[in-house]
Amino acid sequence: MQKRPLSPQARFWLQQTLAILSLIVSTLVLGLIFRSWPLAIAFMLLLLVHELGHLLALRIKKLPARGPYFIPLIGAFVAMPRLRKPADITFVALAGPFLGGLGAIFCYGISWYVSARSCYGPVFTSINTLIPRLCFLLDGGHFWLVLANVGFYLNLLNLLPLHPLDGGRVAPLISKWLFLLGIPLGIFLLFDSFSTRSPLESVFSLITLVLVIVSVTLTVVNMRKPPYRVLPARGRTKIIIAVAYVAMVAMLGYGWWLTYHLLNIVNGFS
Repeated sequence: MQKRPLSPQARFWLQQTLAILSLIVSTLVLGLIFRSWPLAIAFMLLLLVHELGHLLALRIKKLPARGPYFIPLIGAFVAMPRLRKPADITFVALAGPFLGGLGAIFCYGISWYVSARSCYGPVFTSINTLIPRLCFLLDGGHFWLVLANVGFYLNLLNLLPLHPLDGGRVAPLISKWLFLLGIPLGIFLLFDSFSTRSPLESVFSLITLVLVIVSVTLTVVNMRKPPYRVLPARGRTKIIIAVAYVAMVAMLGYGWWLTYHLLNIVNGFS
């Protein structure tokens, strides 16, 4: 007796249920590790915002997509068809880090707003008070600053020119030799990920470790034999892609550097 295939409506609700369950399970796992449900929920929301960027881009392009689906301690993904046009690949790939970067900027803005309300006197009058040695310790400012740092780091990590990261989809459209830059950067992050001082940094290290090992391996394999053919980017299109990619890396890199050093200053006075 043959099984009846699921109707489109039933398949849609099954996919939505799996996506929600994966989000809940990943949040529970992080909550147990962090021992802080607000931090776990906020961490997962940052991942969700990133994936919604991909999903929104696919919807704008009127391309089929499913998800996002979350894998505990590893990350998330949106199931989509194989894209072949350079413009489509770039738009969908960079939409995740772009929206995720906006989420990190939002968290950074909230950290300033909350902290400024908690400080007495003019906070923005000089460069000395612009570096808040005590302000970010008050009223949740430190919490939002940590989230901003998390958001910038995760989205910047996704732009490494390695498969299957977002940067690994954009990089070969600019030059296949960018993979040679991504491999040493990935190995550097791999060694750097062993320095852990907190549960949050431990999760960062695990995510970085898994992503880098998988990404470097897949990049080496795909350089020898690409899994499918992508139309090459030429002329003006290649220049636009390169500018967008470099601008995104610069924005997220600066945000990560700024929040990282602010956290070091704050932690030195905590």
